[in-house]
Amino acid sequence: MMTDEQVKAVVRFKRDAITARSWSFEFTDETTLSDADQELRISVFEEAIYGMRGSWADATNNILSAMYQGFSITEKTFKLGELNGKQWYGIDYLRLKPQETFYFYLDVYGNVQRVTQRLFGKEQDIDMEKFIHYVQNPEWDEQYGRSELRECYRAWFSKEMIIKFQNIHLERFASGFLWSHPKAGTLQHLGAPYQL
Repeated sequence: MMTDEQVKAVVRFKRDAITARSWSFEFTDETTLSDADQELRISVFEEAIYGMRGSWADATNNILSAMYQGFSITEKTFKLGELNGKQWYGIDYLRLKPQETFYFYLDVYGNVQRVTQRLFGKEQDIDMEKFIHYVQNPEWDEQYGRSELRECYRAWFSKEMIIKFQNIHLERFASGFLWSHPKAGTLQHLGAPYQL
């Protein structure tokens, strides 16, 4: 459905309305840290985001691909960075993984027992601490979510079929109209009197 120009435009508009906003780090009023410590932590967080490979906007857009896929899983990789003469761990890269390769194994109560990824005919357990698991509409399914496109599927399918059948109809008439010019002495049909 995301190849349809109208569907894609609406989904991207909704996504960009979220990710295009400005952002900042704030501490709550209950924070017991001094103002200097708060400023230091904000500087570390900002340095981690600005120092990562790729852009923060692209990373959040990738995470929000869950809007049309139901859920997304993004791998976090880290690196050492330096700020004010000290080394800190920061984000190196946020890499979106193919969501269709992940499987959640639940117990009878719906609790996640393990998560695996199947790639190249091999299944391996993964540590979810190293991933960002974002779920769209978790009220339908806590692990796999539900795509925002589900509600508009019937309208999209009808439009798709109408376009296909209209194109078939147009293709049948693409060679033009049949136009005949009877010559003198031939029989003329279409209500005209016969001439010999």
